[in-house]
Amino acid sequence: MTGTKMSGTYPLSYPFGGPWIFKEIRDYLDTGVADPALDFNRKLDILEEQLRINVSRIDEQRGIIHTRRHLAATPIFKAIPNFRPTRIAMLRATRMDELLQILEQTRALLG
Repeated sequence: MTGTKMSGTYPLSYPFGGPWIFKEIRDYLDTGVADPALDFNRKLDILEEQLRINVSRIDEQRGIIHTRRHLAATPIFKAIPNFRPTRIAMLRATRMDELLQILEQTRALLG
């Protein structure tokens, strides 16, 4: 927090849109730099893994509902022009294969 008036941060609300925040913090504390391997593709892999875990842990319907709020909050899609229709499609998806297909389409746009 050198150079700021902050004495600390509270990152616990950020994991809804970016569950990789804790890895970024740990890497920075350990090395002083962010992990360059944590790019768009890796973050998308993490979101897909989160979807699969939620579906296997709960069930498909509730796992997707739980994951969609993370997808709605994530900042990684901001660089995609005219992303609104894709975001709406993600938030309306009702099957895991449908949501994974949409996520892979975003990978083709930015990956």
